[in-house]
Amino acid sequence: MISPEDGGTSSVPFDRSSVLRLAMERPIAHRGLFIPGLSPENSLAAFRAALDFGFGMECDVRLSGDGLVCVFHDETLERLSDGVGVVSEVPFGQLRANRLQGTSEGIPLLQDLLALVAGRCPLVIELKSFDAGGWHVDGALEEAVVKALSGYRGPVVLKSFNPHSVGCLIDLQAAWPVGQISCRMEADGDFAFLSTTEAQALAALETDAARRAHFISYGIGDLDDGLRFRSEHAAKPWMSWTIRTPGQLAKAAQMRCQFVFERTVLQEVLEQSQK
Repeated sequence: MISPEDGGTSSVPFDRSSVLRLAMERPIAHRGLFIPGLSPENSLAAFRAALDFGFGMECDVRLSGDGLVCVFHDETLERLSDGVGVVSEVPFGQLRANRLQGTSEGIPLLQDLLALVAGRCPLVIELKSFDAGGWHVDGALEEAVVKALSGYRGPVVLKSFNPHSVGCLIDLQAAWPVGQISCRMEADGDFAFLSTTEAQALAALETDAARRAHFISYGIGDLDDGLRFRSEHAAKPWMSWTIRTPGQLAKAAQMRCQFVFERTVLQEVLEQSQK
């Protein structure tokens, strides 16, 4: 667990560089160490499994219809739960009643996850602040996440694809490191709302948000030496995603990147951790 700096008198409760170093030390389980239909992604069961192995963990957050920070990946409920509708339009009391992938697991709040983790491992929080219509720029999710984290004493890093989120979190002087997520945006259907120029600038990390970010989180399939070791960002910590094959795991090691992985490479990750 990270100790408050300056005896707790500082307005920034953590040494940001120490938190970032800790976040880069342990392998990070993607949406928890999940098994579909048993311990679903972003469920407390999946996060408990990651804790049992001593991994860090990554989660996704978005706002419910009544402005609470819930841990859920998709914009809509259908793929992951027995509910229907857009998450941001459903009050959390109704979201809570939905079951995840036919299990007894429900959708947790960020506070539920923080209570479970209680500083025992690094937590990587991805802000889902966009939809098919574009980036969210109102700052509502960012402010709600910072509020939810108030007083939490464990190592946390925040990241987002949305450059407005990255800039907003930095401008809010969040106590935690903030990362820019990217990939070859033109090839990803989730970002069809971007112009070619915008997509290329984001992929090349040629935005103000990327320059200001404390770390970079990049899709492993699109990562190459020219990008990873370009002088502008080479000194920053890098986090690659999502590792699902031994070849991708080897590439992350070759690129000297932290990695977010899934259970398909659990044995290889355990073997690598023991070296």
